[in-house]
Amino acid sequence: MSCPGAAARDDQLPRRSSEASLRSPPTPSTMPNMLPIRPNPEPGESLTGYLVRLSGANLHEPRFVADLVGVQIPCIDPGDHQLETLAKLTGKDVGRLAAMAYRKSGPSVSRSRYGARHHRLSFLGHSVVRHHLMDETRQVCVACLKEACHHRILWDLRLLDTCPEHGWRMLSKCPHCSKDLRWNTTSIDLCGACGKRFPAAQEREPQEVISAARFLRDLVQYGAAKPELVEDLSFLQTLDVLEAVAVAAQRAHDSDGRPLHPAVERTAKSPTATAYSLILSGEHALLDTLRASAAVTRNPVLDEANPVLPLVRAAGRMNGSRFERMVMSFVRERAAQSLMASA
Repeated sequence: MSCPGAAARDDQLPRRSSEASLRSPPTPSTMPNMLPIRPNPEPGESLTGYLVRLSGANLHEPRFVADLVGVQIPCIDPGDHQLETLAKLTGKDVGRLAAMAYRKSGPSVSRSRYGARHHRLSFLGHSVVRHHLMDETRQVCVACLKEACHHRILWDLRLLDTCPEHGWRMLSKCPHCSKDLRWNTTSIDLCGACGKRFPAAQEREPQEVISAARFLRDLVQYGAAKPELVEDLSFLQTLDVLEAVAVAAQRAHDSDGRPLHPAVERTAKSPTATAYSLILSGEHALLDTLRASAAVTRNPVLDEANPVLPLVRAAGRMNGSRFERMVMSFVRERAAQSLMASA
């Protein structure tokens, strides 16, 4: 059974006579009549997910409702006017709708890895940049959808690759047609490409992978304590370190191509869990992995293939932190070794 009130699939929706009629701006007096069914937002639901659910309940495509409100799908940083329009259309509190959205939160930041400048966005009370969030695609936990069919805002966090509640791997591709899950659907539990419902049967991930997912959930929702190596970092910086360590660990192999740290093999399907395991192991374990990798790689530190480079880039945005001191100490150590070898 699909989500309550949702249309079965996009190609079964009633079509309007032309593209022009779809885009014709309605008058203020007729706008509410276009959405007679107005479900309440669910706890933890994202604004984009709510727009999709609202569309399906009223037999509209998400694009139609987005055009009414004046936003894009996915909905990133809606303005006050757009939120007020949605509040009038649905009769919901504008403050509650704003809390479901990603909105600019403070000055833009320099991100050498992702581009010149990136705006900070609010994410459940934390600051992130758009790179940290899913963009045109989405991911779901099928077990969560069986319990309550709405899109959790936590799922938009790119690093979350496993459901912290059920231990199932997050589904980002349709098991039927292998297409990326996108927002072109009228029901969160259906693939917008083929219209089929997601199968429920999945195996639980290893405990290390589930622990990493629960760490992310608790960090977001409860401000949980962080491992010592990153305890002095902000939420945004912690995400950066997890990403950087995950890339570094995947590159750190011996001369025969085997991972240099057992965590990489145990959590191979979850880069986030690999990074969390290494960070949890502490500074010395991470340094030992980097030293072992440096012993077999011929790439200089600033080469794209070197496992150290992602850490150097991340550390450059964390002046004075314990993580930055660790990385810079390793870089100086490697530089000294190179000088001695060339002498």
